[in-house]
Amino acid sequence: MSGCDHTRELLGGHVLGGLSDEETRLVEEHLEGCPRCGREYAELAGLPELLDLAGSADTEPEAPPQSLEEAVLDRFARERRGLAPPTRMPRRGLRVGAALAAAAAVALAALAIAGVFDSERAEAYGHVDMRGHGGGAWAELRSVRAGTEMKLRVWGLERARPGSYDVWCVAESGRWISGGSFDVDANGRAEVELTSAARAGQYHRMLVTRGRKDGRGVVLAGRVEY
Repeated sequence: MSGCDHTRELLGGHVLGGLSDEETRLVEEHLEGCPRCGREYAELAGLPELLDLAGSADTEPEAPPQSLEEAVLDRFARERRGLAPPTRMPRRGLRVGAALAAAAAVALAALAIAGVFDSERAEAYGHVDMRGHGGGAWAELRSVRAGTEMKLRVWGLERARPGSYDVWCVAESGRWISGGSFDVDANGRAEVELTSAARAGQYHRMLVTRGRKDGRGVVLAGRVEY
């Protein structure tokens, strides 16, 4: 089993605080260097808040049927992971009952439609202006439950063939924390929203790389202004 496969099986349990210390350490180390798993973690990070909201309701809702749970999870798998044929998300590591998982999935879909996760509600704490190689990028940084949401605008980059660009939050200690990936259009531009597990104060520089993260693949760099 690959590191990504193993981490995906544990993401639900990590979000809900149900992993052992060793499992938590392994997941966090993997998320620091894997943009794809980092994006999946960010998508699940709102579950604890949803469960709190569900628990504060005046009446306890009836658990959705198993068929509805499977439909929600299958659609999530198809749209977010691009898997075919659609399969149910792994249960190992979730450590919650099937009814609770179904209720959380349905609540997540309903609240997303209602705009509960509107980024305008997040608290902005800084920005960064990155330059280099004839291009540039500007990002507004906002605190969210998963860490940091980045509203990123990029210009002047060559279109990667094949592949994409990666964003990194870099601490003074040299630790690199994934901020996700993006592609540019034929004009070398992109406007995207990304999420990183990095939190305000944990990092002071941001980089955009192409293909590697050993310093030689850096195409844009800038210092965070808090």
